[in-house]
Amino acid sequence: MKIGLFIAAMACAAVCLVQMKRGEVAVRHEIQQLELKNVRIRRDLWDRQVTLGRLVTPQFIRAQADAMAIDMIDKSRPGGTVASADRPVGAGGARAR
Repeated sequence: MKIGLFIAAMACAAVCLVQMKRGEVAVRHEIQQLELKNVRIRRDLWDRQVTLGRLVTPQFIRAQADAMAIDMIDKSRPGGTVASADRPVGAGGARAR
């Protein structure tokens, strides 16, 4: 009788351990999936930062302003010379208005 009770107790302990390991594997899988998602999001963030950095460079802004024929005031020069599509700022062709 005592041996049967011992075997039943050991079987219950084994089932509990299997269930705990199964839960642990599920949690580890979820952690791995979240880490992969985090890497994808960080990569997307990096790409967006690179794109934003490219979009705010003076060369890109100047090219967009030239494409839209917007007059820009060059604050780096005394008197505030104006540059437009036919007079680029960096080429020395800017004239004061």
